[in-house]
Amino acid sequence: MNEWARGICNKPKIKCSECNNKNYAALDFAAIDKHLRGKDVFGIYPMLLDETCYLLAIDFDDEGWEKDISVLRDICAEKNIPFAVERSRSGNGAHVWFFNSVFIDENLRPYEDQWSFLSSIRKLSESEIDLYICNYAVAVNWVI
Repeated sequence: MNEWARGICNKPKIKCSECNNKNYAALDFAAIDKHLRGKDVFGIYPMLLDETCYLLAIDFDDEGWEKDISVLRDICAEKNIPFAVERSRSGNGAHVWFFNSVFIDENLRPYEDQWSFLSSIRKLSESEIDLYICNYAVAVNWVI
């Protein structure tokens, strides 16, 4: 939460992982509850200790999301950046995924056809997702 804050953040001189002022927002029940109720939005940029990452996902919602995705598609095409667009569960938005690495099999070898592997991943149904959330909530004593 201190990233790029004047007088606090020392980027790019100091990596976030090494900064004494790093202050990440808590991923707790209240935050997840707000997200699931549509009152807050999460993005994902899983940073490793060496400040690299393997993927980036951008969330597009609200009015104009289709146009925003179209603009991003054009930019990616122009720059030859591969991406994947996923429709939001609500149907009122989408996520754009960028993968910076390769998917690997159980023997830690890259799949020969990365896109074929991606297309083989089974989509979870809404009821499966609900069941996983409910089971997790029970396991950690959350009240839904």
